[in-house]
Amino acid sequence: MKEEAGENATDKMKGVMVLKAQAHVFVPMCLLMTAGFGLLVVGFVFIFINTGQSLRTTEIRYNAAVQEWNQRNRNDFSVGFTVSTPDFSFSAAMVADESPDTITAGPGITLTEYTPLKYVMPIGQAIPPVAYSTGRNVKIQILSSTPGSVPFISQELLVMPTLILNSTTLNCSFATCLIVCRERFGNWDPVLQQCAIFMALDDFCSKVIGSGSSWSQSDLYGGNGCWIQSNWTPANYTIVPTIPKPYYMFSGNLSLRSVYDPYIVAASLTNGSFHITKEPEPELLRLGEGLGVVGIALLIGMLVAMFAAFQYFHRKYFGTQYRPVQNSRFH
Repeated sequence: MKEEAGENATDKMKGVMVLKAQAHVFVPMCLLMTAGFGLLVVGFVFIFINTGQSLRTTEIRYNAAVQEWNQRNRNDFSVGFTVSTPDFSFSAAMVADESPDTITAGPGITLTEYTPLKYVMPIGQAIPPVAYSTGRNVKIQILSSTPGSVPFISQELLVMPTLILNSTTLNCSFATCLIVCRERFGNWDPVLQQCAIFMALDDFCSKVIGSGSSWSQSDLYGGNGCWIQSNWTPANYTIVPTIPKPYYMFSGNLSLRSVYDPYIVAASLTNGSFHITKEPEPELLRLGEGLGVVGIALLIGMLVAMFAAFQYFHRKYFGTQYRPVQNSRFH
């Protein structure tokens, strides 16, 4: 038994010597094995989040938000709001808009019904036709209609920005810049070698939170706007395709939505598709399966390669194959 134990110890020492001598070979293999395991885990995560059970959670969260909206949050939001633009001595109440939102459900999904509520005012009502001026700012204030309220939105809003692009940005030459600029609905200045794209405020919508006379903008989900498609930025702009006339008439709306609005919740849960379903996303499933296959292939491939390389170097240094250490109690 002592001789066998000694042989096992000697083989173990030889194995350690091989690993140290060829560390430059085995360390990269270990890193590749680790990468394979990581890909396998990520693949399983992609598959899991696209299973019916995971997406069923989306339905539950949405319906829970609708229930809260119906029971409490809509009533809190129904206080009404007022818009003022001190530059034009204007002040008026926003209009309550209960027009339905479009949120669809996939097979097997039951969505709780709710009555929408948002507040709107045409921008052209709050900001009458004004003389065009590059970089024009207008102060906008919004407050609750509850007595004793103070403005919770009070900001200088850029309503007429101008985007300036040079020939490098446009990727054009002296002969083609005029055409490229016009294709972007801009105006080319041959002296300054710049393309001026005139823009105007098209929509402004903010998420708000609060009750009674106490309200504030909410940056839940990453910004205080209402549109996930614009990364929750409150102000959207439109291009004015020609050199503006002396006076510009604004279109679009100033809007407020509650941060608890089911429409906002649905936008966040569905990443802007507004379609709640249990069906997995085929592209994400394929990606998860692909990552899992690559991860398994790396794990198995590196295990086999490491074993083969270890035996090769063991024979090269000591003339024999490595024998795994065995427990002498079974012999």
